[in-house]
Amino acid sequence: MNRKTPKVLVALAIVLLLRSGAHAQLSGPDFCQGPNVAKSSAVINCSGTGECKLVGAVANQQIQVCGFAFDTTGTSPTTQFDYGTKTSTDCDTGATHLSGVMTAAKTLAGPLDHMTAPAGNELCLNLGGTTPTAVGIVTYVQK
Repeated sequence: MNRKTPKVLVALAIVLLLRSGAHAQLSGPDFCQGPNVAKSSAVINCSGTGECKLVGAVANQQIQVCGFAFDTTGTSPTTQFDYGTKTSTDCDTGATHLSGVMTAAKTLAGPLDHMTAPAGNELCLNLGGTTPTAVGIVTYVQK
């Protein structure tokens, strides 16, 4: 077994878990798979440390992320998907992590639900590191 084998096994386990329909954050049907559900997309164009709003909050509507792809630059850049509400800056109130910290460019394609921000919250990308940037796209359903 080489050093990459554990990472491959973890990735395979995640794919199998997603395909099995076991989603801890899902409380209803997976709208990302619905053929008659309109998907939306938002540009990821974030720079500097802290929260960057990707999708604005809508009362009584969740943001269900179907997929994303982005590239990062900077010195030791990190990214993490969060949700929260805005008091003075994006996601500054009740910021809660939807993903773990990612340390490189990432792509996660649908049509599965990958994470869900509760109704009335913004979807943000939290950047860390020195002079970080993230550029890409996120596809989602707001329901």
